[in-house]
Amino acid sequence: MNGQVIGLLTFALDGYYYGKVIKSLERETKKRGDRLVVVGTNGDHFANIVALDVVDVWVLAMHAVDASIVNEIKLRNKPIIGLNTWLDCDFQISINNDLIMRTIINHLNSHHYTNIGYIGGQLYRDGFERLQAFKQYTKTADRFIFDSKEDNLADIATIIASNHKHLDAIVCATDFIAAGVINHFKKHQIRVPEDIALMSIDDIAAAQSNQHSLSTMHIRFNQMGLKIMESIDYYHTHQRFPDKPVYLESYPIFRKSCGCDWHHEHVGLKNPIETIDYLTMMIDRNFNLGQLLQFSNTDALLSMQWLSHTPIRRGFLGLYEQDKLKLDAFRCFDLESDLLPKHQSLPSTDARSFPSKELLFDAQYMGESNTLVIIPIVQEHHTIGLFGFVGTDHISAELMPMHTTYQLASFFAAGYTRAKLEEQSKHYNEQLELISDIIYDGVWEYHEFGDAITCRGGIVEHFIPHATTAQFSSDQFIRFIQPQDRLTFLHALKMIQQKTKRFHIELQLTTRKRQPIWIELTGEMSYDRSKQLVGMGSIRDVTAQKRANQRINELAYHDYLTGLSNRVSFERHLDETLAIHQSDTLALGLLLFDLDRFKNINDSYGHHVGDHLLRAVTKRIKQILPENSLFARLGGDEFVIVLSNLPSIDFAYQLGTKIIAKINQPFYHEDKQLLISTSIGISVYPEHCQTSEMLLQTADIAMYSAKREGRNRVHVFSTEIQAENATQIELENHLRQAIKYDELEVYFQPIYDVKTEKIISAEALLRWHSNKFGNVSPAVFIPIAEESGLIVEIGEWVIKESIRLKQQFFDLHHPDLKIFINLSSRQINHPQFIDHLTLILQEHKVNPYDYGFEVTETMMFDNIHYGKKILQTMKDLGLTLSMDDFGTGYSSLSTLEELPVQKIKIDKSFIDDIDQKPSKQTILKAIIDMAHALDLKVVAEGIETREQKNLMQALNVDLIQGYYYAKPLPATDFLLHLEEKMELKEKMELKEKMAFE
Repeated sequence: MNGQVIGLLTFALDGYYYGKVIKSLERETKKRGDRLVVVGTNGDHFANIVALDVVDVWVLAMHAVDASIVNEIKLRNKPIIGLNTWLDCDFQISINNDLIMRTIINHLNSHHYTNIGYIGGQLYRDGFERLQAFKQYTKTADRFIFDSKEDNLADIATIIASNHKHLDAIVCATDFIAAGVINHFKKHQIRVPEDIALMSIDDIAAAQSNQHSLSTMHIRFNQMGLKIMESIDYYHTHQRFPDKPVYLESYPIFRKSCGCDWHHEHVGLKNPIETIDYLTMMIDRNFNLGQLLQFSNTDALLSMQWLSHTPIRRGFLGLYEQDKLKLDAFRCFDLESDLLPKHQSLPSTDARSFPSKELLFDAQYMGESNTLVIIPIVQEHHTIGLFGFVGTDHISAELMPMHTTYQLASFFAAGYTRAKLEEQSKHYNEQLELISDIIYDGVWEYHEFGDAITCRGGIVEHFIPHATTAQFSSDQFIRFIQPQDRLTFLHALKMIQQKTKRFHIELQLTTRKRQPIWIELTGEMSYDRSKQLVGMGSIRDVTAQKRANQRINELAYHDYLTGLSNRVSFERHLDETLAIHQSDTLALGLLLFDLDRFKNINDSYGHHVGDHLLRAVTKRIKQILPENSLFARLGGDEFVIVLSNLPSIDFAYQLGTKIIAKINQPFYHEDKQLLISTSIGISVYPEHCQTSEMLLQTADIAMYSAKREGRNRVHVFSTEIQAENATQIELENHLRQAIKYDELEVYFQPIYDVKTEKIISAEALLRWHSNKFGNVSPAVFIPIAEESGLIVEIGEWVIKESIRLKQQFFDLHHPDLKIFINLSSRQINHPQFIDHLTLILQEHKVNPYDYGFEVTETMMFDNIHYGKKILQTMKDLGLTLSMDDFGTGYSSLSTLEELPVQKIKIDKSFIDDIDQKPSKQTILKAIIDMAHALDLKVVAEGIETREQKNLMQALNVDLIQGYYYAKPLPATDFLLHLEEKMELKEKMELKEKMAFE
């Protein structure tokens, strides 16, 4: 593959000029072992520069492309040679139009012709230069200079005929123009050269016939290929083109049209039979291709065997798929051959890389030829692909351009588009049929003429076994309709006949098995040209839908899980019952309750266990409800009881306590024991409100009051509770601004080693100094923060503030002091908790071993599996973990063994009266011993007396915390406390030392 690739950009692919350029360039490149890529630009459809990355040197024939294409070629440092073009190419090979025109004028003058006219176009460079040269060498008036692009030759001939006495001769820019003018002159009885002499340029075959006998300038277009390749050789040798442009040789041939005496043997006469045979063959070929391609499918078109009607036998087909050419190399055979076309798929590529040099220099694909002709395949102004035809046997170099090669692409594009549309239409119809089968159970047609109802589809099998099509008369169809629907159908049919329109009817039919089914008939009726009623539409079996609707109606007012009334039923019942009570002035009670921490059970054991618990709760509560009550499930774990004719508020309260007692009893599911509680809110009409909406709202306020006070209790709505609720809302609103207004402060409470009574750590405790409410107890604002979600933001602030205070006040003299920070359930369950915590530790450059975090039992058992994962991640960070409030929740030491904690903290409520209850001491002793066995430290909090402190020492508790030693203190006070304890400790140690000595 040592040869180079020459690219020729040309608008036309055949004809006297373009054909000779292609043929001559093919001949010269083949001598040198090069490859020629001829790119047919086909005007507006040349959007991509085909083969730009493959061609080494470009040749541009006349006006084949615009300036933007030439510029892009130059940007790629590809040399480009122009042929008779105005575009700025690196080198020009042209026709010396000045010399040609001077030769023509001089010869006509030698015949004493002085009044000379001109016919020719100026659109292209040659035409423009010939006209300018003509004007230079003649004094012809402008009225005898005709533009063949603006006026047709018939009109020009008419004008000349009316003024021919003022003209001796005419110069035509091309032989084609001259031949046409001579034919039109005959209609006006103007003889050439007797009346008007004529000369032209090119010396095409028509000029050489006896009919025209044109005197012309012969241009050696066959030299074009040689001139191009010599210029390229010069470029490769000198790294530049010659300084002067190259002109094609030309010489005059004087035949009869100029008045000379023509001898046939001097030039040679072209046989017109050859031209007629060629044109006849082209007409026959195009007819055969048209007949063949209009009926071919895509497979037949893509086989390329249809090219057997042309000289083309090898080539490439590339169809665009998302800006890439999907390539296929083909080889077809003569019509007489029994061989099938050969194909090979090639890697997809873009137009700029097509064809690859490997393909161009591959003899298997190129055969004896060195030329590949590329043309766009255009359909409806869009390029859908490219053809690459090997060889130039299909290119004529004698007649005017007939664009026969482009016709092949047009034939293919039209046939391919038609075939694709047919396939798409077929596929679309198949999809419609499939969709119809899916959506509908059948279709129907009705023709009044013949009284025929035709049904198709699966619905037919209900009436005729193993059939999908059936035809009935109107009477037969009506007999299938159940009696109660027949009048409806007949009435609808009558209305449709009176005013044709789309309709929709639901009917109940009886099948051949005597089973009722519901069908939905939809369609449209109209009158045909014979004024007969016709119609068509769909049939759908809606039996399942009807049954489902019936079931839905049954479920509309009942809860599917428990069988209780649902919210819709409850609201309707409450409105109706309240209306009765308002008229009779009777009392009505509402008990609203949900299950405390029900979400924990769902998350820990799964929703199936939660569902079982809801059904079990429903069953228990039903056993104790009075007869005149409505029991409903509002959703989730929320229930409501409506008590009609309520005798007293106490009656409702006593029922609430019974419900709590029932729910507090253990529930069981498989091998699991489930312990839950409930919070109940009670509201009474007319004591607390007057409407059903307010009755539910006030009960809800009472229920959340019960939750705030510790859950598992009954609260009756009161103005005090309402005021408390309002206060809670106001507190929440101010708490949202507490960080912004610097109202929060972190206190520290020391934790002592029981044996040495040395402060080894401290618990960070949050305090709120409200500008409006004063000092708000943590027991008040922490639950508000939890319920509202503010605890996440506040908790993050506490972590940052605790770190800041430790670094500012404690690290200088007490670097070993460990700080424990409390975490809430919402914090630990926040999806970005670990990320935020890690970022805080990194930003403050802290040693994780200096900090610990306390989590509560209840928090961990909200979601035990997720909690274990979070705690393990925190432990991996180097943080110490402590289980707070141990003994108040659900945990056991066996479960505790699975959690990555290093400490447990015994809750204050467990210690308060322990010195008076020996049984508690025994239990606590067992807990402490087992914790130590698990290598866990035990912290006792809430120590307030010396007796409690001594008892904790006796029980072998490790650490101790409480007001007995110190209450929570601001950071500065806590620092003073540290210093005092250290100073006191040092004095005691000195006193003991002196006493010993």
